[in-house]
Amino acid sequence: MFCQDFKKVEHGHCVAKVLGIEWRTDEDKLVIQYAVEPSANITKRTVLHTNASVFDPLGWLSPLMLRNKCFFQSLWIKSYDWDEILTKEDQEQ
Repeated sequence: MFCQDFKKVEHGHCVAKVLGIEWRTDEDKLVIQYAVEPSANITKRTVLHTNASVFDPLGWLSPLMLRNKCFFQSLWIKSYDWDEILTKEDQEQ
């Protein structure tokens, strides 16, 4: 069986890694998993860390990441320091 060459995941999917992206061979889907750790104190540094932690070698997430990058640019325009906690309005964005 083709699936025997790949490792099994907890949901019973056959998985291979292609350019660091999960490929579920049984469904023929590419899956990019991303988890954001919730933080009470969001700073410009944590926003940059979140943006930089997304691994997307083929650029498929670029349309989604554009919003995050524009938000980070707005933090520069508002002259936030690196470790200054964002206002509630900015944190909700």
